[in-house]
Amino acid sequence: MVLKTDYSVSATVRAMEYAADMGAKIVNTSFGGSQFSRVEYETVKALQDRDVLIVASAGNEHWDNDYGPNYPGSYDLPNILTVAATSTKDDFTAWTQYGQVSVDVAAPGDTIITTEANGSSEDDSYAVRSGTSFASPLVAGVAGLVRSQYPAATFAEVKARILASVDPIADAQCAVGSGGRVNALAALEVGRQPVPVLTGIEWADGGNGLPDSGESAVIKLSFETLWGSAAEARVTISSADPVIELLDSEVILPSLQDGEAFTIEISARAAATLSGHHRVPLVVNFSNAGFAAERTVCLVASALTEGESVAAALQSSQLDDVQRFHIEVPEGALSLNLTLNSDRDVDLYARFGTWPMRDEKLRTGSSYASGETTYISAYEEGDETLNISEPRAGTWHVMVVNAGQLNDTEYTLEAGFGRAADNATQPVAEAENEQQVTESELGPELGSDVETSNETHPEAAVEAGPVLQAESGGGGVAGWVLLILISVRLVGSGHRQSVRNTL
Repeated sequence: MVLKTDYSVSATVRAMEYAADMGAKIVNTSFGGSQFSRVEYETVKALQDRDVLIVASAGNEHWDNDYGPNYPGSYDLPNILTVAATSTKDDFTAWTQYGQVSVDVAAPGDTIITTEANGSSEDDSYAVRSGTSFASPLVAGVAGLVRSQYPAATFAEVKARILASVDPIADAQCAVGSGGRVNALAALEVGRQPVPVLTGIEWADGGNGLPDSGESAVIKLSFETLWGSAAEARVTISSADPVIELLDSEVILPSLQDGEAFTIEISARAAATLSGHHRVPLVVNFSNAGFAAERTVCLVASALTEGESVAAALQSSQLDDVQRFHIEVPEGALSLNLTLNSDRDVDLYARFGTWPMRDEKLRTGSSYASGETTYISAYEEGDETLNISEPRAGTWHVMVVNAGQLNDTEYTLEAGFGRAADNATQPVAEAENEQQVTESELGPELGSDVETSNETHPEAAVEAGPVLQAESGGGGVAGWVLLILISVRLVGSGHRQSVRNTL
């Protein structure tokens, strides 16, 4: 079915419900926004009870959706399958969104030859387009293929077959839950088996929940089992990065049951020399007499220490456009002073208590979660400073952003505190280039039904001449979304308080 809406939540919800009423078991949603909608969430949840699989695009703005959601793909519901995009070289595109918990699988989404409706002339029947809008319907097509061969398959079986049969690719490790790119033939041929799906990662230290130098903790890896069941399963965990030492390497699960949630707990210790930014891969292997599965989970370890300079590099092509740090601010500090130096265009963000949700270089909309102030230093030269007076004591979250989108963008970052002894000679002042994003500027709070996204599209997508674009700005798939098989097509751009964009 091809269904047309104005992109408002109310219209897309009606389209999903209509598709289900007409018998559709697969709905493709090549659109997204950063604000949670209770109405949309409840609609997708209701479709779960009607055995409908929602295949959703992850987004095109090189952002980790684990830190800033893109709905509907980021709703925590089992009948959603969220899709990132791979290139013609079978690696991740520089612009795809991703997330080891929030995104499930990858599929080709770069330079896709597709039909072109309402082109610039009567001869414009085909075009080359890029975006997760094109990766997502390919996965919807595979889902339809599976259901055509296995008509009795539930949405959970269809999803599990796709996740269990991916071709592993290096870029997908710690970027999508399955660790690979979809394989249509393998999805048809894979045998019934338990499919562990990562649902959460926790560094349980009884404190800030983040690895600090010399700290002991329990790493909690949460999973849900899809499709099959198994008796006793052996789980082994390993880490190749010495900054996190695993004190346990094996866990025995009494069973794996279809639909069951479980958590693996591993004792661990952060190195006393922990410094800089680390994405620590933890390789998790499940096995018993009847099946084997491997998942790679990444833990971020990046503590800042006062007075210590951290040197690191950002990569555009390796989904490493943002690196995150944390620092503990003591009681009585007169200021938190952050200095970032680089010969390229990098930006600096800081926020108390939680990560900044989005940034103005990687996202074009005001999609911060309301609450604490986000402090921003964003000159084009690359040298940035934040001097935050009278900071709250506790955990501050710091982001370094690759605004110039170049590989091998080297930088150094240093943090310090203003103290009472320094105050007589060095009064604290706000940096001239610092922007404060306060709650009054943030728009509606999470939980409202208003979607406030103003998303952009990959430059690589603008290849085939003039296109019809949504009013919020273009690239990618513009205003048209191709949805295949028993799917939903959504066209045009509509407004509530802002625009939801195609991806």
